[in-house]
Amino acid sequence: MMIRFRTLLEWIRQFRENSRLRRLAKRKAELEEVAYNVLQIREFSGKLFVCYRDIPVIEQSQLDCPVEIAVREARIVFIEYFKHTATKTYSRQ
Repeated sequence: MMIRFRTLLEWIRQFRENSRLRRLAKRKAELEEVAYNVLQIREFSGKLFVCYRDIPVIEQSQLDCPVEIAVREARIVFIEYFKHTATKTYSRQ
């Protein structure tokens, strides 16, 4: 009887861990999608801009690196910021 109980407890623990990992993967995918949707490279008046929600923010000539790298780095920071704020929000509850 004790072995079945331990097996059940292990199954519950594994189920919870798998659920947690699925939630984390889903959240990561959602954040990446948002980052790609809100941070883009767009042409405006014949120049390339880093844009936030289709609004030109920084012109390519103002950057110290290629615009593709700037957007990629901005997306990484964007995702990390929301991971951090989500962690703080959930830890308060």
